[in-house]
Amino acid sequence: MKITNNYNLPEVIVNAASKAYKPKEGRLSATTLVAPPLIRALTVEFWDTLTADVSDKLWMILGSAVHYVFEGNAPDNSLTEEKLEIPFLFGLTIVSKSDLLNNGIIDDYKVTSVWSFILGEKPEWICQLNINAWCYRKLGFEVTGLRIQAILRDWKRREALQNDDYPQIPFQTIKVPLWTFEEQERYITERVKLFLIEPKECTPKEKWSKPDVWAVKKAGNKTARGGKLCYSKAEADNFIASNPAKKWDVEFRKGECLRCKEYCNVRTVCKFNIYKDEMI
Repeated sequence: MKITNNYNLPEVIVNAASKAYKPKEGRLSATTLVAPPLIRALTVEFWDTLTADVSDKLWMILGSAVHYVFEGNAPDNSLTEEKLEIPFLFGLTIVSKSDLLNNGIIDDYKVTSVWSFILGEKPEWICQLNINAWCYRKLGFEVTGLRIQAILRDWKRREALQNDDYPQIPFQTIKVPLWTFEEQERYITERVKLFLIEPKECTPKEKWSKPDVWAVKKAGNKTARGGKLCYSKAEADNFIASNPAKKWDVEFRKGECLRCKEYCNVRTVCKFNIYKDEMI
């Protein structure tokens, strides 16, 4: 994979962002297992021709810096950044690297957005932490809880003062459901099988798909607050007809696959990507 510097960022940033490693055959990390199998397959196939720009890795650098600081200040007798390698079925090895195991609790540090916190824990966070827990349990460690320790990078003090539902500080602890050992192993087995067959097109959920919507807004408003987001023109028309006392505007918002459009590392080589021609 080639790392570009299209915006002429400083050399120190380029050096920090230039570490890229090709996936190794027979090894599946926790983060790989929770991601679409197609992404890994295309990464391996097109590794020598893929490119990534330094500017796309700035948040990754920030996250790495946070991990470095927290690791250096971990409690005594805790385990930090322990790389675990567990032999599994079909000759594969499951690899995990938990940020912290302390008194039976696995913590995972995230530098993320306020919106991620408001939406609650992401499904991939739950799965990733349970894979990490399974690895520790396989080695005889007791795991009694899972947590996300999140720094909210776009937190705004003014919003916190005005809105009680907004995080009151730029940090949140999110408890993650801990599965039984059997549930964890069953999930890992099901995921591993997907990486042993010809990868299929990503699901709408994996593409981060948003459907077409018709935003019914009060006349002159920029948002649909006080109106409604509808998933068909007929639904929008019915809403307007049932609220005739007000004047409404209708804005059609085209759906999109956000991961395919902006965030997938193999979006330029994926035959299923509907935006691929726009990237040439």
